[in-house]
Amino acid sequence: MRSGRQPIPDYLCLGSLREVCPNVPWIALTATANAKAQDDIACQLKMKHVESFKAGTYRNNLFYDVCMRDHLNKAPENHMASFITKCLTIDANTSTSNLTKGEKGEREQNKKKMSGSAIVYCRSRNECEQVAKMLAIAGIPAMAYHAGLRKDDRNSVQEKWMSNEIPVVAATVAFGMGIDKADVRCVIHWSPSQNLAGYYQEAGRAGRDGKRSYCRIYYSKQDKNALNFLVSGELAKLREKAKKKTAEGAKAEMQIKAIQNGLVKMLEYCEGKTCRHVAIASFFDDTDCRPCNTNCDYCQDPVKTSRNLEAFVVRVDRNLSVNRGKKYV
Repeated sequence: MRSGRQPIPDYLCLGSLREVCPNVPWIALTATANAKAQDDIACQLKMKHVESFKAGTYRNNLFYDVCMRDHLNKAPENHMASFITKCLTIDANTSTSNLTKGEKGEREQNKKKMSGSAIVYCRSRNECEQVAKMLAIAGIPAMAYHAGLRKDDRNSVQEKWMSNEIPVVAATVAFGMGIDKADVRCVIHWSPSQNLAGYYQEAGRAGRDGKRSYCRIYYSKQDKNALNFLVSGELAKLREKAKKKTAEGAKAEMQIKAIQNGLVKMLEYCEGKTCRHVAIASFFDDTDCRPCNTNCDYCQDPVKTSRNLEAFVVRVDRNLSVNRGKKYV
């Protein structure tokens, strides 16, 4: 079941099956539910005397970071292209001292080859197309994947990506559900997810082979505003349902709280001065996670990360002041 997002409506009716088969044991599986969401799921499914088995959220092969678009040393799209190239290029620092001349020549050629794959998550279909085109222009084979494509075309893109014919897919969040590809070296969110649970699930598609992999978000004031706008539309619809003094209204109230909390935690993750792994663990009530020391941008360089964040906050505050001073006719 999905935590932090609006649940699939049919899932909310599963509890009625209890009356049909009262003696059948049930199991509920989730990768993205915190303690409150787990309690809600158990309640909806009418589960009693629940035994819980839980693994930790920390994966030591994943490096998390957040890049403030307005404080990069190059255009964001060029910055992302360089990052993908770095993630997918075979390590050029491997020693060649024990290799023959021919082997050294082969190693030099391999430095320019790409290994593994990447996912770039985008907010809209149009953004998927733009990102794929931009990466192709930068010399990185990439294709777009979204619901606007014909099913055959979507299947073709997925097959080419799975077989490493194309290393990069620019996709909406629907891409990746049910896919298990071990060599995803980086998962990039060109714009942040609407909730932290969704982000953790999407970023978690990186590094399933246990090798070093990267999870990056590109973030700006415009991204923050867009997220708030999108979520406000969802909440407005749910608030209408919540006015009803019925079971449907109660479910809508539950969904509203989950969506609001998910967004708040997503923004706190992007803007917080703390270990990224700890921020994620805290959302999922994982109290065993400790600061990673080297596996996120904040722990690796807290001074630089804090400085970039402070500059971001100043920029946001300055824009708010300017907007307050405008006069509208």
